[in-house]
Amino acid sequence: MNSNNNEYQLLDIDNWSRKQHFQFYRTFTQPHFNICCNLNAEKLFKFCKAGKISFFDAYIYLSMCAVNQIESFRYRLAENEVRVYKQSSVGVIQLADNETIRFSEMAYTNSFSNYQKQAIRVSEQAKAEAFFSESFVKDKAIKNTIHISVIPWITITSFSHARQGEDKDGIPLLVFGKMNKPDFLMPFSVEVNHSLMDGLHVGKLVELLQKMFDDPEQYLGSGD
Repeated sequence: MNSNNNEYQLLDIDNWSRKQHFQFYRTFTQPHFNICCNLNAEKLFKFCKAGKISFFDAYIYLSMCAVNQIESFRYRLAENEVRVYKQSSVGVIQLADNETIRFSEMAYTNSFSNYQKQAIRVSEQAKAEAFFSESFVKDKAIKNTIHISVIPWITITSFSHARQGEDKDGIPLLVFGKMNKPDFLMPFSVEVNHSLMDGLHVGKLVELLQKMFDDPEQYLGSGD
């Protein structure tokens, strides 16, 4: 199982095609934009049901795979620099037995079987700890992550996130809503910092993730 990889290179901003866009949006008080859409999860859901696989683990893992294939989702802000991380982990919301949330960090792996083993261990640990814990402090300091929330009770059509002051990291925020059984449409929200990417890049993520949802055997079937 891979551990969290903190390797990164600095983006050459002077020769970046989005240099002016970066400088422009960096001056905004609120530089984020959010896109909500629907993913068709029918093939993925049925594949998981037939194979007795956790649907939750499957779509979180595929999200991890997708964001790691699109470079702009691995960009992070660091003062006036832009880091390009080699890998992104995923920070996943867990629901404890007392119906309060916990944060948990899943290190990147390109093996679904390894991810499943990690998910069991990390989920159990997160739910057993208090909300404010050593793990919470450690995980919140990680830059090379993607934060993922799940709201399986509501068919969301829009979403906004709680924020504490200025966005100093540029970490993308993903949210999955309730999948509707009749048509298997699953709401998906993506919020990113406009200084780091545009709608084109969010579109590429949605397109890639839908491709993975449509061919689960290729990405999940072999395990390794």
